[in-house]
Amino acid sequence: MRILFLLPLLLLVCGCEPPLSEELKVLTPVTITVADSGNPIEGVLVVLECSAEHGAWGANALTDANGVAIIQTSLGGKSRSGVKPGSYKVVLKKDVKLPPELLPEEPSSLSLKERKILEEKTKKFLAENKGFSPIFGDAKTTPFDIDVGAQPCVQTFDIAKYTDR
Repeated sequence: MRILFLLPLLLLVCGCEPPLSEELKVLTPVTITVADSGNPIEGVLVVLECSAEHGAWGANALTDANGVAIIQTSLGGKSRSGVKPGSYKVVLKKDVKLPPELLPEEPSSLSLKERKILEEKTKKFLAENKGFSPIFGDAKTTPFDIDVGAQPCVQTFDIAKYTDR
């Protein structure tokens, strides 16, 4: 009889969670690398977008310093590594933020020469950090797709051939 009283307490202390939904039980590991002319790109949000038949869940990850994203699937507040098998459009999003040295507190106080130098540095920075055409950020226009099967999937997407430079 004591065991029956202790069982709920034991479950509470162990932090047991409800079982995972069926959608999150069978996921295939997916690792995506994002590069520009073979050079890894850090800080890219990689989103796998699928057709409505897969259900209402999301699969995404952020690239690390090596340009690598290990895709996670989220459903109902739970997240697990991997993706449900199927065909996906690969959407890539990256915000380019100007470094503080290119954002003067009082631009109006700069001399004409200083403004021209700042303008040139800003143009150079934006040219070097370009590459993320709006086509990558929309499932309808992205040139990238991936087919995920039962085996782990590793793929690299290089944006170089799709950018104007």
